[in-house]
Amino acid sequence: MNYYVIKRNRKDYEIERYTQEEWETVKEKIDQNNVVYVTQNLNDPKIQHYELTEIIWGRIYNKCAGTHQKIYVDLTSDIEQMEKTFQKKYEELKEDFEEEYKKIRQRRLERYKKGQERTEQYNRNLIEQFNKIIPMDLEKDEALKLWKQYNYLMPPPDVISKYKSETDMSWTELAMFVEKTY
Repeated sequence: MNYYVIKRNRKDYEIERYTQEEWETVKEKIDQNNVVYVTQNLNDPKIQHYELTEIIWGRIYNKCAGTHQKIYVDLTSDIEQMEKTFQKKYEELKEDFEEEYKKIRQRRLERYKKGQERTEQYNRNLIEQFNKIIPMDLEKDEALKLWKQYNYLMPPPDVISKYKSETDMSWTELAMFVEKTY
């Protein structure tokens, strides 16, 4: 069973179809001052009085905009034809929204990758500077002492990273080990 609701939309009127379940949840949420007429009969003569040419047959959620978009179909007495038109428009919009969503995701991924590349380059430059302070040719003990002396430089120089990869410790555990030992 469907409800057909005529609402005032600024200066114009519009009609929207609701299923019984939708109407039960929506009727408390919409402004009752804007509701002009509610009927279960689409061929009601009072509907003809408003000279409406389109009906909001349903809505579709647009993930990109975060809104429910109204789907209009031509208002006729043939409910089956309006349902077919609605399904066709619904599928077209669904495909459009999915395509738009994929494009947005692709752009976000590209921006993320560019940001990651900049971050990696920045970190690599820092590591090169720290490698000048703690060179690779230092003994392990001297390198760890210098690392502690320079307050555990991060990102760590290559010699420290090499030593960490040889051990089975996290960075926190390695720093605690160096703190206790040296």
